[in-house]
Formats: sequence, structure tokens, C-alpha cells
Amino acid sequence: MHSRINFNGEITLSNSLRFELNHPIFLSGEILQEKIRLFQNKFMFVERHYFHLMAQMRMARMEIPMTYTPDFFYEQLSKLKEETKLENGLFNFYITQSSTATDFWISAEEMPNQIYFNQDYTLDLYRETHVSTDFHQRLNFLNPRLKILKLYAQENGIDDLILLNHKKAVAHSIHGNIFMIQGQQVFTPSMEEAAKDNVLRDKVLQACKRTPEIDNIQEVELFPFKLTHADEIFIAQNGKGIIKVVQLRKKKYTDTITQSIVKILSELD
Repeated sequence: MHSRINFNGEITLSNSLRFELNHPIFLSGEILQEKIRLFQNKFMFVERHYFHLMAQMRMARMEIPMTYTPDFFYEQLSKLKEETKLENGLFNFYITQSSTATDFWISAEEMPNQIYFNQDYTLDLYRETHVSTDFHQRLNFLNPRLKILKLYAQENGIDDLILLNHKKAVAHSIHGNIFMIQGQQVFTPSMEEAAKDNVLRDKVLQACKRTPEIDNIQEVELFPFKLTHADEIFIAQNGKGIIKVVQLRKKKYTDTITQSIVKILSELD
């Protein structure tokens, strides 16, 4: 993580960030997060990220300041980009609100010059808890539970975990939305099944529709056993890119169609 951040429009050191103890981030953890990928010196889908963040603020009943325009959003990202000199990175745009003010800060970390990651990546099922399917699950608030799940995965030598909803159907993984390819069909959990609501999911679906090898796309109730019949599985991780799943337990996967999807994804605005 880069040491400098953009806090309310001013570039400052990350360790200088200060809030009063009665601020909502301490009392209720109300911090919305939008992850934007900088790839080859260009912010991907930046306009779509802006509108998604504004929709999230409305869902969270946050008041949107008049200054929060598309130009303002891009300007604040660009200001930190120029400061960090990054050409490939993950930019996290955070927003929190008290009764008197709306605060935002942007952090940045360097990323590889790629949006497709096909190194060894293992996946396993986690049954100890479930993901809610209610409307407010779609809000991208920071979630401390994910840290616990990441530690569990790390302790067990697993890269990622499949999380289930209350019907024991697939919701998403720790890191992103799950897409499986079987033949010429793509399957992914629907929003009603607690898929993550983010820009990359929408853009991957758009890329799938333009991929010649794909005949059908289904946003469905997807049960874990179905994944063992897949030819390919990938994770769409917002702010990073597409991650090929190499193995789920004893099942191994290829990535022929996934590569085609990634190529089209990289060409989308």
C-alpha cells in the first residue's frame, strides 16, 4: 500500500488520517468502498464506478454532496495517480458520513501489468456460515468478517473460499463473484442469491455476451455440486481482474473460453 492517500481532496500521509471517537466509522463501521482498477495508465470503467458509488450512497441513505460529480470523482483519482506515479494499481475509494460532514479518502497499491491471473489458485467450500440474500447485502460496506475468512483460508493453505447463502447455494467467494463455464454456457449466481454487487460483475456479463464461444448465460441458483461438472471456473475480483481457478478439491479446470472473455473485457469502455 502506498504511504500517501487523497483525503478530502488533499494529498497526505496515510498515517495522518484522524477521526473523532464518536464518528460513525467507530460506532457503526459505516464505510462504503469502491475498488477501481488502474490498468496500463488508464482507470477501467471509471464512469460506471462513479454511478455505482452514487447508487450505493443512496441505498445507504447517505446524502450526496453537490460537488460529487463525475468530473470530481475522476479528478480525485487522477490526483492520487499523479502523486504515486503508478501505471497499474488498485485504487480504493472510501466514503463515510457523519451528521455534519461527508469524508472520503482514496488509497492506492501497485498491481501487476495484467488483468488475467492464471497462476495456481485453489478454491474450497466453507459451510460454517452463510451470506444473507437481503437487499442490504448489496451495500459494499467494509466487512470485518472477511478478514476472519481470509485467515481461515490462509491457515488451511487455500487461496479462496466459496461462501453459501441460507439455501446452501453459492453466493460468491471471499474475493469476488464466481463464474463457471460448462460447454458453451456460463453460469453465475444471481443478485438474488447474494452475488457481489459491483462493476466488474456487470462488465464480465457484458463481455460474455460478446464472446463467440458462448451460446448462453444464466444468472441462477447455483449449488456447489454443479461446480464439479464445470470445464472452467474463474473469479471476477473487483479492482483486480479475472482469476482462473485451477482446482476445486480433486477437480481441475482449463481456461480456453475464459481467455476469450478476458480479451473482450479488456476492450470494453
